[in-house]
Amino acid sequence: MNQNERITTGIVLRTTNYKDNDKILTVFSVDEGKITVMLKSCRQLKSKLKFAGQPFCFAEWTLTQKGETCIAVNALEIESFFDITQNFDKLVYASALIEMCDYVLNPYEPTSALFVELLKSLKILAFHKCKPEIVFCKFSLKLLEIAGYKLETDKCKHCGRSFANKVVFDYNFGGFVCGLCPCSAGKEISLGALKSLKIIDNTEFDRLDSIQINVNFLKEIIAVLKENFTFRFGRKIKSLNI
Repeated sequence: MNQNERITTGIVLRTTNYKDNDKILTVFSVDEGKITVMLKSCRQLKSKLKFAGQPFCFAEWTLTQKGETCIAVNALEIESFFDITQNFDKLVYASALIEMCDYVLNPYEPTSALFVELLKSLKILAFHKCKPEIVFCKFSLKLLEIAGYKLETDKCKHCGRSFANKVVFDYNFGGFVCGLCPCSAGKEISLGALKSLKIIDNTEFDRLDSIQINVNFLKEIIAVLKENFTFRFGRKIKSLNI
């Protein structure tokens, strides 16, 4: 390896075509955080690095720096998540995960905890039979926790009471509140959906395919998590606009 080169492990979050045959990649590096990488000639038909210019590519990257431009000299695939692209629902929710990471990560700020959760999620989506909606919910909860916005599902965030009948997610306050407490900006959610969210939160990634969640409860949960993400981070998850 050239003395000007360095090696990192990362997942491609976003790709943009550049010139005739190149791509600009946004890579989530485990030890460098979010970095922008140029991948030259990868759009040529016989390019050996064609695979590396795709979202979800998990590889060991050999990088070199030329001025302000970071260039990928080589990439060795660690694991292929190609199966995700063969299922529409999996692709939609996997795209949402990498989009969320792209939004919340700051350049060159390593966040190994989030990297691990993303990798776990992509593996479940690619190699297990778990509903992709459940994986999205689990990852969203982990992302919120890592960012300092962990959701409390056992009691009202305002008064500490247990939930009896009405439950509202208060976006301003960042948590679930009971029907007795005021809520300035919120969305009501059923007790069944809240209990389902708790089940997802308490289930390890490798056990997610063992739980069954009512489809209507999942819709409620996803709606709350989507809107809460927008409220917390100021960005809409475009991948879920289907």
